[in-house]
Amino acid sequence: MKAEHVLVACLVVVVIAFGSSAFAIVCFYFRLKRHEGETWRQLGSPMITLDRLKAMDDFVATRRFLKSGGHRALHDKTSASLGNLVLFTDRVLLGVAFLAGGIAGYIVMFVEP
Repeated sequence: MKAEHVLVACLVVVVIAFGSSAFAIVCFYFRLKRHEGETWRQLGSPMITLDRLKAMDDFVATRRFLKSGGHRALHDKTSASLGNLVLFTDRVLLGVAFLAGGIAGYIVMFVEP
């Protein structure tokens, strides 16, 4: 297998992991808005936006909420499950990014062109 194929495969896996994570968080935001309105407002009404500062604030508030286990106390069990899914996809994305970065670094450093 050529190094280029491995790099492309790493890129595809990272894109899939990122897409899965983004899809999970969007589903979580919409589910919170629809079924847990008070919690959604307390988090700052998070939604996907092009405003970088708002997006970063939403990211931080949501991750703090999830890391503290606040999603487990939600009345809507689907929202709680989506919170678990967001945490899981974040961990998978982080792991895939480190693995792909390690593979790409190895290829750049040690594989002859």
